[in-house]
Formats: sequence, C-alpha cells, structure tokens
Amino acid sequence: MKCAKCGADNANNDVCEKCNCRCSNLEPGKEFYNGRFQIERLGYADSVALAWLAYDKSNSRPCILREYAGADPAAKRRFRELAHKLAELPEVVVPALFPFTAESRCWLVEDRVSRTTLADVASKPPPPGERQCSEILSQLLSALNVLHQHQPLFDGNLRPETVVRDGDSVRFMQIGRASCRERG
Repeated sequence: MKCAKCGADNANNDVCEKCNCRCSNLEPGKEFYNGRFQIERLGYADSVALAWLAYDKSNSRPCILREYAGADPAAKRRFRELAHKLAELPEVVVPALFPFTAESRCWLVEDRVSRTTLADVASKPPPPGERQCSEILSQLLSALNVLHQHQPLFDGNLRPETVVRDGDSVRFMQIGRASCRERG
C-alpha cells in the first residue's frame, strides 16, 4: 500500500511511517467497488481516515468516499458504532451517508454538498453583512445544538474550514472521525 498523502510505499502497513497518515490502495483515476465509484482526488488524509473526492456512477452524483481502517474486529466495531450514531443525525447537520465494508476497510460515502466553508465566506470580499452573519450564527447554533446531543461524534475539531454553508443550513464535515480512533 502507498501513503495517499506523501506517496511513500508502506508495504502492508495501515499507517504511513513517514507522515503518520492512513495508507490506501486507491488513487486518482481508479474505479472502486465494482466500478461504482470513480476516484477523482484525495480530499484529506490523517491517521484516522482518508477522504477521496469521487463520482458515484450509481446515482450520477459527486460524493466523498471516506476510508477507515477495518481489518481488526475492534476497528469494525468502532465503525459500526459510528455508522449507527451518524444515522441518528438529521441531514441538516451532516450530508446523507452510506456506510459499507469492502477490501478489509470500512467506508462512508457522503453526498458532496456545497464546499463553501465559513472560512471562505469570511475571507471573500465583500465581508458578510450583519444580517448574513446573524443567519449563519443562527444556523450554526441550531446545528451545534443537534450535534451536542450526540457528543461522542464531536472530536473538538470544529473550525471554519470544517463547517460548510449549504443553502439555508450549515453542515459539519469530518464529524465522527473521533469515534473511529482507537481508545487508549
């Protein structure tokens, strides 16, 4: 396997020894899951998960394919718990999700919603006006209230780059990765 982030060859290791990111057999241009997904590019990589920007041919829509470890029983159990918890969240908080296992890995497919983050909104001229800031704050507080009711999913990594504006709501990206980390 290769590290999806730095490209180092890590043989059969799940985590790269060089940059501590998850390793994968996927790469841009490759088809996956019996040709259902066309991999476009890597979205992010860390020691918990990889996120591949992909195209779901089954519904002709762009998606994000999140890859987690899953070879050992404890990782599979954590993933089942995560999938169950995420299913309880309304789509106004996280995009629609489809969990599955394949190739000794655990996978979450999520719809690729707008990628306009709160960081983008704040940094692009003209700056948001008082009314827009009030709307964003109201949406954020509403979504945080729902998320607070599902505490184990939140890893404290909430920042403007991980909150996406999607129409009249805000959605959290990368929610649930804390649940897939090994507990020590």
